[in-house]
Amino acid sequence: MTDAMLDQQAAVLRSRIGRAASYAERERNVADLATIESELQTRENATRRAAQQEHGGVKLCKRVADLPGKDIHGAEHWWLQTARKEAGMGPTTGNVPGHGESLPETWATQLVDHSREPKTNCEPVDKVVDEDCVDRELQLGATTGNWTPGLNDCHSVVKRIIDKCHDEAVTKALEADTARRLRDADAGAP
Repeated sequence: MTDAMLDQQAAVLRSRIGRAASYAERERNVADLATIESELQTRENATRRAAQQEHGGVKLCKRVADLPGKDIHGAEHWWLQTARKEAGMGPTTGNVPGHGESLPETWATQLVDHSREPKTNCEPVDKVVDEDCVDRELQLGATTGNWTPGLNDCHSVVKRIIDKCHDEAVTKALEADTARRLRDADAGAP
C-alpha cells in the first residue's frame, strides 16, 4: 500500500473517531489509526536512513589540540572529512592549528587542508547532511573570520557547515518524498 493510500486511510479514521457510534467502535478506529501512523513513521524513518546512507560520507574529525595547558582544558581541534575533501579552520598562513604553538600565528582564519592530520577520532556526523553541500562549503582558502574562541572557532565553523548542509539534505529528501507521494497518489498518470 502506498504512503498516499495510508495517509488517506488515516484521514478517514480520524474523521470516524469523532463520529463513532460506540466506545468500542471508537477504540477500533483509534487502534487502526495508531497502526497506520506507526507504519508511516517507520517508512519515514527508512527514508531518512536511506538519505543518510546516500549522503553519510561526512565525518567530524577531532583531536586534542596540542596547546599549552592541554592536560587541563583538553581543547579539541575539529574539522570535516568527506570522500573528496578534508578541511577545517586554520590561520591564513595555511597551517593546521593546535600543533604546539603557544599563540595563533594570526587571528585571521580560513579553511585549510587537513588531509595530512592524524585522525584520532573521525565519526559520521549525527545529522543527515548533503555531502555535496559540505564539499562546496569546504573551499580551501575561504575566509572564516577572526579566530575568537567560543564565538568563531573550529567548532563553530564545523557546526555552521553541518547545519547548512543538514537543511539542504532535508529539503532534498522532502522534495523527493513529496514527488514520490504525488506519483503514488495519481498512480503514475502524467
